[in-house]
Amino acid sequence: MLHRCNTAVQATSTGKYVYASGIALELEHQLEEWYSYLPDINRFDKGDVLQPLELVEIPSCPLSNFLRVQYYCCKLSIYWPAVYQAMQDGAVTDLLLDHCQIFFDSYVMLTPSIVAAFHNCQVNRWTLFVRWVQFLVS
Repeated sequence: MLHRCNTAVQATSTGKYVYASGIALELEHQLEEWYSYLPDINRFDKGDVLQPLELVEIPSCPLSNFLRVQYYCCKLSIYWPAVYQAMQDGAVTDLLLDHCQIFFDSYVMLTPSIVAAFHNCQVNRWTLFVRWVQFLVS
C-alpha cells in the first residue's frame, strides 16, 4: 500500500503535478478493507483526533501498535499529495481542504503510536525511525 500511494499524483503535459483525489479515495478504501480483515487479536483502536493525545489508546501488543503505525503512515502517504497541491496552488477546494485535514489528523494520531513503537518494537526500530524522519523532512 505504501508504495502505491504515490499514484495519488499525476503529472500533466506541462510537467505540473496534480493531486488525484479519486485515486486517494480508492487507496483509503483499500486501507480500510485491510483494517477490516485484521484478526481481533491484532485489531487496534484508531482513536479520535478530537480527544487529548494522552487518552489515545496505544495497543499493549507491540504488533498491534506497529500495525497502527503502518495504518497511519499509509494515510499520511495517501493524503500528502493533497497538502502538496494546496501549497503549490495557494488555494483549495472543499474536497482538497478535507483531504488536507485527513492528512493532519492522521499525523496527530500517528504521533503517540510511533513513539511507543520506537521504544517497544526493537525489530522494526530502524524502519520506524527512517519513516518518521522521512515525514518530518517531506
